[in-house]
Amino acid sequence: MISVRKLSKRHGDRNVLVDVTAKVDKGETIAIVGPSGGGKSTLLRCLNYLETFHAGEIEIAGIQLSPGIAANDVKLRALRTKVGMVFQQFNLFPHLSVLDNITLAPRVVRRAERSASEAKARELLAKVGLADRAGAYPHELSGGQQQRVAIARALAQEPEVMLFDEPTSALDPEMIGEVLEVMKELAREGMTMIVVTHEMGFAREVADRVVMVDDGQIIEDDTPEHFFTAPTHERTKAFLSKIL
Repeated sequence: MISVRKLSKRHGDRNVLVDVTAKVDKGETIAIVGPSGGGKSTLLRCLNYLETFHAGEIEIAGIQLSPGIAANDVKLRALRTKVGMVFQQFNLFPHLSVLDNITLAPRVVRRAERSASEAKARELLAKVGLADRAGAYPHELSGGQQQRVAIARALAQEPEVMLFDEPTSALDPEMIGEVLEVMKELAREGMTMIVVTHEMGFAREVADRVVMVDDGQIIEDDTPEHFFTAPTHERTKAFLSKIL
């Protein structure tokens, strides 16, 4: 489902990603962990071309990406329908109701009929436990509820891949569980997911593989059992010793 080959990115003279190579099979859940500033979020944003890269290739959901793609390239429009993304901040439109936040992209991008997109939105709201909040506005929701709406909005495009960039980092502790539970259900249903996270419990319980990114490189890629009990790289051992 996802193939990354020798991906490199620079910010000025600084190498943010260096020859990153990885594969993700259909239905896998991959947790990306590592210290802040190590390149985790940049890698994720390169996968759906929210950030450009300087070298290498990405193939995701059948779409091939390479350096220098124009912003109006037709393949990027296709990419937005096949790859959903959930951010740290919820990025909901404050002037739109929950229902309209979810239906906007299908109606604009997919040219879906309003009735069909609203029916799908209500189905997704029920899925994330918010069936009774369709008419609410973002400011009327808790942070956990807003993030669940953001997940429903991403799912409304019927993506083949979901990317999560630290989706619980902006939430109060009591709200984290409700968002993680939605993500766990997606994993159980076989959605292909890459999750940048600091939630080690989620990585240990849900991920098929845990990937450690530090200094712009993948330095560990293993099953949760081996990653947490017998990491091979010294930097992984040092990272885990600080957080576990």
